[in-house]
Amino acid sequence: MLALVLISVPGCAHRPVATTHVNPALSSQIVRSIAVLPIQNRRVTPEENHDMSVRFIGAFTTRNPTIGIVKPEDAVARLNSASLAQSYAMFLRDYTITGIADRPLLNKVGKALGVDAIAQGAVVEIIQRNGFFNIQPGATMVTVRYRIISTSTGALLWEGTGSASRRTLTDLEKAPTLHHQLAIAQQPILDTLPRLNS
Repeated sequence: MLALVLISVPGCAHRPVATTHVNPALSSQIVRSIAVLPIQNRRVTPEENHDMSVRFIGAFTTRNPTIGIVKPEDAVARLNSASLAQSYAMFLRDYTITGIADRPLLNKVGKALGVDAIAQGAVVEIIQRNGFFNIQPGATMVTVRYRIISTSTGALLWEGTGSASRRTLTDLEKAPTLHHQLAIAQQPILDTLPRLNS
């Protein structure tokens, strides 16, 4: 099932768009707890990473108040304690390329984290350019993606992707801040988060 959400933003911003995919098997999955892992992208600062995680956890908890959540910092500590941080990083790399989940590894990750599913966010694209007199205005474009994956079956239960872009009013300005655009791109994803076990 695909859903398209459009939200208008005033000024020189394009409408942020979220596309979501819900696995039909989601309704049969029992998810009692979920770990929210740190956002993937080296250009995202620790503060931006934290803010995105806080927004995701807040929105997820609102829709799923009975599901336990392991926060990013706790998830990282548990993965490190179980010597699985490197293996999980390799899993993310391979999964992004192939779309095939390493089920035995996910089983280990699920046990180490004590969860039935993981929520993994990534900033998959960042384009920023400063204004250049008589040539172009400043612009920032970002694309954000979240996935919820079962740690028992390896199934992709839900995926949401959001994009947002903004241009400056003149060609004399620097690119709009990334922090603001990340929040705008993330919001329509948060608005379409699934209600699990419903």
